[in-house]
Amino acid sequence: MLDERSLPCVVIERDRRIVDAVRERGELALFGDAARTGVLAAAHVQRARLLIITTPDPFQTRQVLTLARQLKSTIDTVVRTHTAAEQKYLENVGVGRAVLGEQELAVSMAEYALAALEGEPALTSG
Repeated sequence: MLDERSLPCVVIERDRRIVDAVRERGELALFGDAARTGVLAAAHVQRARLLIITTPDPFQTRQVLTLARQLKSTIDTVVRTHTAAEQKYLENVGVGRAVLGEQELAVSMAEYALAALEGEPALTSG
Protein backbone atom coordinates (compact mmCIF):
# COMPACT_ATOMS: atom_id res chain seq x y z
CA MET A 1 0.00 0.00 0.00
CA LEU A 2 2.89 2.35 0.67
CA ASP A 3 4.28 1.62 -2.80
CA GLU A 4 0.92 2.32 -4.41
CA ARG A 5 0.98 5.78 -2.85
CA SER A 6 4.68 6.34 -3.59
CA LEU A 7 5.47 6.73 0.10
CA PRO A 8 9.11 6.00 0.86
CA CYS A 9 9.96 3.44 3.49
CA VAL A 10 12.83 1.35 4.78
CA VAL A 11 12.23 -2.28 5.67
CA ILE A 12 14.27 -3.83 8.47
CA GLU A 13 14.15 -7.61 8.36
CA ARG A 14 16.01 -10.57 9.88
CA ASP A 15 15.20 -12.89 6.98
CA ARG A 16 17.76 -12.44 4.20
CA ARG A 17 15.34 -13.78 1.54
CA ILE A 18 12.79 -11.11 2.38
CA VAL A 19 15.46 -8.40 2.32
CA ASP A 20 16.61 -9.59 -1.11
CA ALA A 21 13.03 -9.66 -2.43
CA VAL A 22 12.34 -6.14 -1.17
CA ARG A 23 15.55 -4.88 -2.75
CA GLU A 24 14.68 -6.59 -6.06
CA ARG A 25 11.50 -4.50 -6.12
CA GLY A 26 13.70 -1.42 -5.86
CA GLU A 27 12.87 -0.62 -2.26
CA LEU A 28 15.22 0.08 0.63
CA ALA A 29 15.81 -2.80 3.02
CA LEU A 30 18.26 -3.47 5.81
CA PHE A 31 19.21 -6.92 7.00
CA GLY A 32 19.22 -6.95 10.78
CA ASP A 33 17.28 -6.90 14.02
CA ALA A 34 15.61 -3.56 14.80
CA ALA A 35 15.81 -4.41 18.51
CA ARG A 36 19.62 -4.21 18.38
CA THR A 37 21.43 -0.96 18.99
CA GLY A 38 22.47 0.77 15.78
CA VAL A 39 20.05 -0.87 13.34
CA LEU A 40 17.35 1.79 13.64
CA ALA A 41 20.00 4.50 13.39
CA ALA A 42 21.29 2.88 10.19
CA ALA A 43 17.74 3.06 8.83
CA HIS A 44 17.64 6.78 9.74
CA VAL A 45 14.60 6.38 11.98
CA GLN A 46 15.33 9.86 13.33
CA ARG A 47 14.03 11.20 9.98
CA ALA A 48 10.97 8.93 9.87
CA ARG A 49 7.43 10.12 10.51
CA LEU A 50 6.10 6.67 11.37
CA LEU A 51 7.49 3.40 12.67
CA ILE A 52 5.54 0.22 11.92
CA ILE A 53 6.48 -2.67 14.21
CA THR A 54 5.23 -6.06 13.04
CA THR A 55 7.20 -8.50 15.16
CA PRO A 56 5.04 -10.97 17.12
CA ASP A 57 7.45 -10.91 20.08
CA PRO A 58 6.33 -8.44 22.78
CA PHE A 59 9.83 -8.17 24.31
CA GLN A 60 11.30 -7.29 20.94
CA THR A 61 8.49 -4.79 20.30
CA ARG A 62 9.23 -3.01 23.57
CA GLN A 63 12.95 -2.93 22.81
CA VAL A 64 12.37 -1.46 19.34
CA LEU A 65 10.08 1.21 20.85
CA THR A 66 12.70 2.11 23.45
CA LEU A 67 15.48 2.41 20.89
CA ALA A 68 13.35 4.34 18.42
CA ARG A 69 12.26 6.83 21.05
CA GLN A 70 15.89 7.39 22.03
CA LEU A 71 16.53 8.45 18.44
CA LYS A 72 13.29 10.37 17.95
CA SER A 73 11.08 10.84 20.99
CA THR A 74 8.13 12.09 18.93
CA ILE A 75 7.98 9.28 16.37
CA ASP A 76 4.48 7.98 15.64
CA THR A 77 4.06 4.20 15.87
CA VAL A 78 1.70 1.46 14.85
CA VAL A 79 2.38 -1.87 16.53
CA ARG A 80 1.18 -5.44 16.07
CA THR A 81 0.17 -7.33 19.20
CA HIS A 82 -1.49 -10.62 20.07
CA THR A 83 -3.01 -10.03 23.49
CA ALA A 84 -5.41 -7.51 24.98
CA ALA A 85 -3.02 -7.02 27.92
CA GLU A 86 -0.13 -6.11 25.61
CA GLN A 87 -2.42 -3.86 23.56
CA LYS A 88 -3.38 -2.01 26.75
CA TYR A 89 0.28 -1.70 27.79
CA LEU A 90 1.26 -0.30 24.39
CA GLU A 91 -1.60 2.18 24.43
CA ASN A 92 -0.56 3.27 27.95
CA VAL A 93 3.02 3.95 26.79
CA GLY A 94 1.72 6.11 23.98
CA VAL A 95 1.95 4.18 20.73
CA GLY A 96 -0.13 5.69 17.96
CA ARG A 97 -2.05 2.47 17.45
CA ALA A 98 -1.74 -1.03 18.85
CA VAL A 99 -3.36 -3.53 16.50
CA LEU A 100 -4.65 -6.70 18.11
CA GLY A 101 -4.40 -9.25 15.29
CA GLU A 102 -7.24 -11.48 16.39
CA GLN A 103 -9.57 -8.51 16.84
CA GLU A 104 -8.77 -7.14 13.37
CA LEU A 105 -9.35 -10.61 11.90
CA ALA A 106 -12.76 -10.80 13.56
CA VAL A 107 -13.72 -7.34 12.29
CA SER A 108 -12.65 -8.24 8.76
CA MET A 109 -14.65 -11.47 8.84
CA ALA A 110 -17.72 -9.65 10.17
CA GLU A 111 -17.46 -6.96 7.50
CA TYR A 112 -17.28 -9.60 4.79
CA ALA A 113 -20.20 -11.52 6.26
CA LEU A 114 -22.36 -8.39 6.43
CA ALA A 115 -21.48 -7.41 2.85
CA ALA A 116 -22.15 -10.96 1.59
CA LEU A 117 -25.48 -11.23 3.35
CA GLU A 118 -26.79 -7.76 2.38
CA GLY A 119 -30.12 -7.81 4.03
CA GLU A 120 -30.44 -11.56 4.50
CA PRO A 121 -30.66 -12.88 8.05
CA ALA A 122 -27.30 -14.01 9.36
CA LEU A 123 -26.91 -17.59 10.52
CA THR A 124 -25.31 -18.02 13.90
CA SER A 125 -24.43 -21.07 15.88
CA GLY A 126 -24.30 -21.50 19.58
